[in-house]
Amino acid sequence: MISHPGWSETSYTATAVSDDPDQQVEEVIGMMRGYVEQDYRAPEVAEQAHQAMARAGGADPVEAVFHHIKGQLSFLRDETAAMPMQPNHDIPIVEVLIRPIDMATMCASGQCRRAGDCDDYAMYAAALLMNLGVDVSFITLAADAADPTRYSHVYLAAYPDGRGGRRVAVDVSHGPYAGWEAPDQWGKRREWPVGSGGGGWMKWLARGGLVYMAARMGGFA
Repeated sequence: MISHPGWSETSYTATAVSDDPDQQVEEVIGMMRGYVEQDYRAPEVAEQAHQAMARAGGADPVEAVFHHIKGQLSFLRDETAAMPMQPNHDIPIVEVLIRPIDMATMCASGQCRRAGDCDDYAMYAAALLMNLGVDVSFITLAADAADPTRYSHVYLAAYPDGRGGRRVAVDVSHGPYAGWEAPDQWGKRREWPVGSGGGGWMKWLARGGLVYMAARMGGFA
């Protein structure tokens, strides 16, 4: 167990990921998908999803989840989140993932105000939306004009009417409203459907706590 500023004592595991930037992103997205697929039916996540709908007066679930999370979280960069763990490791911690069940638990007790960056926002939103029956995908984007070859941001695409219907961007960490989407004028964008099975990634998953990955390349902003 560790003591983290702003969070209760938290268990965690470390997983090394590839030094190749695109392969690293694929591995991290695989973990994120696995966490969402495991957690979205959990009672803790269901309670937060129901609270989102109740606060929105039964409005569109995408709008409800977007505003619910905006009212709960404030951005915390991985560099800051990783500081208590970094002295235990010789290589940089480039990602800190807070799985949805833990984020929901933290939010229920008021501890998630300073917790998470874009990947944590995206996982939490994905789990809440899937609990409400909305199909989602992760979207990775090369959003840094200085390096248009590297994926540097992740958010969601939601399909409230099913995957063949309406698409709504859900960028809870950076978007001013549901439907806002950063332009891909600098680089590349890729969509990763969630809910199609985590496959081999399930072996990495363990209930509870932070998961951080140590590697040498940069992660998501």
